[in-house]
Amino acid sequence: MPEQKPIDPGSEPSVHEPFITIDDCIASAEELLQRLSRLGAQKHPLDVRKGVRVSGTNNQPSRTVKASSRTYFFDVKTAKDGDKYLVITETRLIDRQSAQITVFPEDAKVLLQAFQEVVRTLSISQQ
Repeated sequence: MPEQKPIDPGSEPSVHEPFITIDDCIASAEELLQRLSRLGAQKHPLDVRKGVRVSGTNNQPSRTVKASSRTYFFDVKTAKDGDKYLVITETRLIDRQSAQITVFPEDAKVLLQAFQEVVRTLSISQQ
């Protein structure tokens, strides 16, 4: 049996950090399993990162625009038949909702023209 050192009455008692038990590890593993199960149930689990947006596959362009309490994601994606299309996603921080618009190549020019016209109108009204 190891010798016990006498306690010096003038010294502070040493503070030990709590040690980790096997029960703590099992609880952590169960919590991790639950979180991974919830993540696996999502549509695109590998696209979820804390504070990071992973760009699309095959180096498709992706842009993020943060505007007050909203964030806009512009992602070019590729359909199964190889055609590319644009997905614009708006997420709102306040109510944690999101909305998506899908723009196909044949509609992109008309949408861009309408967008430019509206932006010009907004710019004129703000002067």
